[in-house]
Amino acid sequence: EKAVAKSTTDTTYADGDLTIAGAAIAVPTEATTGIAVSNGRSANSAIQLAAAINLQSATTGVKATAKAATETFTLGTTVLGAGATNLLTLKINGIDISSQKGGDTLKTNAELATAINAETGNTGVTASLDGSDMTLTASDGRNINIEESAGTGATGYFGTVATKTYNGFFKGS
Repeated sequence: EKAVAKSTTDTTYADGDLTIAGAAIAVPTEATTGIAVSNGRSANSAIQLAAAINLQSATTGVKATAKAATETFTLGTTVLGAGATNLLTLKINGIDISSQKGGDTLKTNAELATAINAETGNTGVTASLDGSDMTLTASDGRNINIEESAGTGATGYFGTVATKTYNGFFKGS
């Protein structure tokens, strides 16, 4: 049984980039795996790669299982200056989670976790809090894609405003 380490870079695969026991693993698609390519289930997600590997199990003798994608952040103080132009938005796996503008009362960490969990059915991602640490989890192995944008002088919920992808991993046996 071998595990492939999780990645924090969004890697794009081409047919044949992954070879197991001489068999080239094709880039997973919804047509080949039966898993919708949406909301974090891109071709590079653990859930899709495990499914693509399993399509070749009869040839390779290898079966893969997707493992959860998780990432923990220490939440700081979100800064959002006054004025409607200072907008702070958060999307997870393409779904709007929060949008606040200068002058709004900022979400507490608990309110942010509640907002994320309210969209779990759409994103596949849950949030849990332990003090100021928030852990995001996609238990089925899909990616966690975080998109934050902010106006001048604002910091994001998760620190530096950026678009980030956190991949799950898979185990083969």
